[in-house]
Amino acid sequence: MKEFEDFKSNWETQDLGQLPNFDKSNIESNLLKFRKEKYWTPLILLITIVILIGFLMLQPEDSFHLLKKGIVLMSVSLFVRVLFELWSNSMLNKLELKEAVSLFYEKLRKFERTRKIIHFIITPIVLIIYILAFYSLLPAFKLNLSVGMYNYVLWSSVVVFTTLIVFKFKAIPKELNVIKNLRSQVKVDS
Repeated sequence: MKEFEDFKSNWETQDLGQLPNFDKSNIESNLLKFRKEKYWTPLILLITIVILIGFLMLQPEDSFHLLKKGIVLMSVSLFVRVLFELWSNSMLNKLELKEAVSLFYEKLRKFERTRKIIHFIITPIVLIIYILAFYSLLPAFKLNLSVGMYNYVLWSSVVVFTTLIVFKFKAIPKELNVIKNLRSQVKVDS
């Protein structure tokens, strides 16, 4: 019986250490804002896919075969990116503050790793495929467009792709910083 009393005494007087302390409402509002922002990327990509498929449907049956291949390749590359974005968004939506802090933190870390894979591996591959597929369309454009219109398409594509790449290089650190800030707000000792 003495052992039980000693055990009970030790249990009641044990040092619990530093318990995680965070502002749940602040994290929840940041998480909600972040979730809302994450819906734009798949939506914009899906609209682009619809436009590409619409353009493909407007082409006559006997149109240049490479043109169709390029548009399909562009659409498929964007669709792959949409799938990864939707998967990532589902991970984000599974982050619940009702969970234990350590579980929430681990899910947030996993989400961060997933976003890094999407940003630094998937997105560059998709972008390269998309740009190569677009430039494979240039011979068809050269045959079917006036010289002025062809030059416009060529140079405007350079501007659009450069702007897109610069935008991604600026947006990626911002997003990863938001995730890092969320993680720092719920940091637990592992």
